[in-house]
Amino acid sequence: MEISYRARPFVCGALGRWDAAALSRLVAAAPEGLTRAVRTPHAELWSTAAPERWSAAGSRGFSWAPGAAGRRPRSWPDAAERRLAAGLVLTGRDEALLHTDALGLQELYLRRIGDGLYFASRIDPLVGLDEQRLHVDWSAWANLLVTAALDDQTPFEEIRRVRPATAHAFRDGRHQPLSFTPGWLNVEPGERPDPGELVDVVAAAVPRRLLRRVSISLSGGWDSRFLAMLLKGRTRNRSRALSTSNDDGLEHDLRLSEQVAAALGLPYEAVIPGPEGWLEAHAEVRRRLEYQSWQHTWLYPLAQLTHQRDDIMLDGFGGDVLFRYKGYYADIDRDRAHGRDIMWSKVIAARFTHDGVYADGVRGAVTELSRPAFDRVAEPLLGHHAWPVFARIGFASRSVGMSPSLLFGPETDVRLPFIQPDVLTLAARLPLGARGESDDLYRTMMSLANPQVATLPSTNDPQPKVDPPIPRRQASPAALATMAQAINARDEVRPFFGWSLLRVLDDEEVRNRQGVWNPTLYPLEWGSLLAQWLDRYDSRLAPTKAPFA
Repeated sequence: MEISYRARPFVCGALGRWDAAALSRLVAAAPEGLTRAVRTPHAELWSTAAPERWSAAGSRGFSWAPGAAGRRPRSWPDAAERRLAAGLVLTGRDEALLHTDALGLQELYLRRIGDGLYFASRIDPLVGLDEQRLHVDWSAWANLLVTAALDDQTPFEEIRRVRPATAHAFRDGRHQPLSFTPGWLNVEPGERPDPGELVDVVAAAVPRRLLRRVSISLSGGWDSRFLAMLLKGRTRNRSRALSTSNDDGLEHDLRLSEQVAAALGLPYEAVIPGPEGWLEAHAEVRRRLEYQSWQHTWLYPLAQLTHQRDDIMLDGFGGDVLFRYKGYYADIDRDRAHGRDIMWSKVIAARFTHDGVYADGVRGAVTELSRPAFDRVAEPLLGHHAWPVFARIGFASRSVGMSPSLLFGPETDVRLPFIQPDVLTLAARLPLGARGESDDLYRTMMSLANPQVATLPSTNDPQPKVDPPIPRRQASPAALATMAQAINARDEVRPFFGWSLLRVLDDEEVRNRQGVWNPTLYPLEWGSLLAQWLDRYDSRLAPTKAPFA
């Protein structure tokens, strides 16, 4: 697997009193083109591209991969919030700190060995720093089944992801955690922004006049459509629309996205994988995502196309979270004291809908293992009137948010207009109910952007029945056999499943009768992801047994 760090750099280094041999191993495991950017007695930074430098009030900062435009930072919270950047800050000869962005979108991972804190923008280089065997983080794997790895979780107990709006400092000879509250979480409901203001603030985040072509990844939903309206109507960029099959057995996205592109006059290009597209791409996708998601395989052929070009890519990540309504919002508004329980019950119920898929006791064990991380994500947000919206952004950053950074990026320059600081701050003034049970707010925003295109059908509207369903690439006999083979080869994984799924694992005829929509497909994806990760790191892992098996 070759990854080109063309749009986003690979970074790594150490903080504190590190071991020279461990740091050398880290640098040796990094991609080609790495150079040392910073060296002090207690901080070292290596990168494939020169970091952005800033200085203020006696501090010197080195930032990378900013997710927002703006002036140079004046402090590490400023870099994290206004630029959505990660970075290293030197505050004195013997003081330094490492920070991520305010939303936790940056891929930044840590491993502590003794008094040394080692960091990298990928997990894998941190695995082989010494001869110590690492441990499976079963709570992370439980959350990967329910939603995504949350908070600071990774598949390894010893390797952590840096939490949003936090930093790790080394000062006075010891490591210290730091954090701050982003400005949008201090916003009171106050005067409600009107839809026109919201349209304008998102439009301001769309690049206006660029020399490079701008592509929009267009689906059949609202987020990409809204950005396409703004791209075509409010900028002077050369632009085009790209789409692909989302492998859902319906393919409404392809039909609807082409209609939108035609109505806007955008050149349209669709990437259609072959019938074994999942089988051909899944291993590489899982390695790119570092086994932190079993989703996204369907997107990879489109991502590969963008890797071959120099376009800037617009992605609609976060739009529906900010501006669409969820049915449980009304329940949370009525019972704020139990809001977390209400939201969690909706999340966990979606994964346990059929009998016989999981072994007895699995649901309880998974719930017990996964709930604490959910609470850690929600806890810092609870003082905000719209906390469920920002909790959902936190969940999404570890699931669908991995696609812009690890599939399209780091090769492709991906922009995320919906999650710019000014957009988040204005959206934070919206009470939960202001979005409207029929998504009245978002519908009005789209009508203001382009009233004709706003009325075109979308995947949020009733669609004609597809009968028979289109065969899914992830449910082809060869794909299902690959999943079953991986699961059956690992004693840690197979006991997780109940009688219904065991029949699928053991009987080829039963397996090949699985329909397009079947409750066994997602558990098979998850189980094979876990099994392949265990195979990949078998020599580096301590012996283990799944606590829910």
